[in-house]
Amino acid sequence: MTGVRTRAVAVGVVLAAGALAREGPGPAFTLNLDPLRRVPEHWLVWTELAPLRTNLAGLSAIAVASEGRFAIVAGRMLRRGHLREPPARDWADELPGPGRAAAFAPDGALLVALDRTWVEYPPDGVEPVEGPTLSSSSRLTSIVATTGHVWLADFGERLVWVFDRRGTLRAQIRGADSHGFVLPSAHFDLAPAGPDQVWIVNPGELRVELWTLEGRRLRHWGRPGVAIEGFCGCCNPTDIAVLPDGSIATAEKGIVRVKVHRPDGVLESVVAAPAQFAEDTVGLDLAADAAGRLYVADPARRAVRIFERRAGGSRP
Repeated sequence: MTGVRTRAVAVGVVLAAGALAREGPGPAFTLNLDPLRRVPEHWLVWTELAPLRTNLAGLSAIAVASEGRFAIVAGRMLRRGHLREPPARDWADELPGPGRAAAFAPDGALLVALDRTWVEYPPDGVEPVEGPTLSSSSRLTSIVATTGHVWLADFGERLVWVFDRRGTLRAQIRGADSHGFVLPSAHFDLAPAGPDQVWIVNPGELRVELWTLEGRRLRHWGRPGVAIEGFCGCCNPTDIAVLPDGSIATAEKGIVRVKVHRPDGVLESVVAAPAQFAEDTVGLDLAADAAGRLYVADPARRAVRIFERRAGGSRP
């Protein structure tokens, strides 16, 4: 009798499992993110302008100089141009390896990060110069060029390298806590904060940190949460940029959106809501120009999207 009862229970489990497979897990086990993707209208104070269309697969980086020059990186392709000139005046270069990030230096030079080094394109048009080669496990994800230094976020080594413009190593920033920077995925971004300071994203901790050249963390902000003011998921924000007034733009994956925060981290506005992006978009590189416009490299659309704050636009 014991064996019969056991077999009967086993058959019941198989039948129940079959029904579950046919019907799905049911609403109690389904995560509905739609309410989290909605953004109240009072946060949305930006207008989207005509984009820079690239038609390039693998769009990974956008950089904009103060006088209007721009650079777009997609795979091994570097496209350069001027925002005030027609697209026909753009020109393209082939990079020596896949490009990962780009930044303009204060002197006008353009720097493009590859996996383990960077290439500098001087403003006078002379031949580009490669920087030193980093470790075999390096994987660069971001680059910042200040007056005297080149800052490189290295996902592979979990640190930020700081070189002088001649390529001499000056510092390594490894994070403040015993576990350093927490990087569950290859989203490790930088933005300039002054001649000897830089904003560093610590995505696994869901925060942005201000660091000095000497390796001191001055402050940090960001908190986990599904509300519009927080960062959710395993590793957000993915990308940042500093606007002329010192506010900081952030891009997120998962619930895809672009926001602007005051330097102390208080949410100031939403640039683009999740409904404005393809649902699985990842890797929205950001840049800002001197007029405060925000540039968003959207790989799903193969375009750089441009946003401008509406006149008088501010949240209540």
